[in-house]
Order: sequence, then structure tokens, then C-alpha cells
Amino acid sequence: MRAPDHTLTRPSPSVVAQDPDGVDTVQWVEAQNKKTNAYLSTLDSREFLKEKLTEKYNYAKTGATFCKGEGDTKFYYYYKNNGLQNQYALYCSKSVDDDGELFFDPNTLAADGTICRDDPAPNLLRMCKPCSR
Repeated sequence: MRAPDHTLTRPSPSVVAQDPDGVDTVQWVEAQNKKTNAYLSTLDSREFLKEKLTEKYNYAKTGATFCKGEGDTKFYYYYKNNGLQNQYALYCSKSVDDDGELFFDPNTLAADGTICRDDPAPNLLRMCKPCSR
């Protein structure tokens, strides 16, 4: 990043965070988590707030339905989160009137639900695409 007079060159602070797995980013996130948790641990109401936020976010959420394919291969898809899942699961059905069945649940890729597909498009040929944390 250059100053308006073009005499000073400084690295942009956001450049560090552009690589989420980079050493600098990981160290920065760990330091921020340490500071944040140190402060939060001093709050008497921390557990109360956690319970209330969990209660507020614990409801089913469904995305808009979309259609892929034609004829016998025509399926309707939608994303659904049952409440406190880390990620939305992908469901499919032959009719918009059906509840559908689970097509792909990224929450099952890791015990903590933190692995996701890089491209969530519902295409059987691409379902084996690499995943990331």
C-alpha cells in the first residue's frame, strides 16, 4: 500500500488474513481468541448469554428450493439446517411437495462439523471435489 505521495510503502494489514491457513493468520487468530476468551471469562453473565444465544439460534432454517436436471433426472434441492448445525445440509426430492431426503451433509465430514465442500453445487460428478477446513 502506498501513501498518497508515493514515498512510503507499507504492507496492507488485510494481506495477512488473505491466506486462512497461513502461519501469520493462524497466529493472529489464536492471539485474538486468547484475548477474547480472557475477557469473556471475567463476565459473570457469560453462561447466561451463551444459553440465550443458543436458544435464539436453535430453530430450523431452510433455503430456497432450486431444480436441476430434466425428465427422469429432474430433482428439487434445498439447503436445511435443523438448528445448531455448523453447516446447512443439502436435501433432494422428486417433487416440490415432498420433504425430500438427505443428499449430502457436510457436518458428517468431521466430528466438529468444520469441514465443508469448496463448491456446494449439487452435481453428482462434482460431489467428490476436495473439501476444506
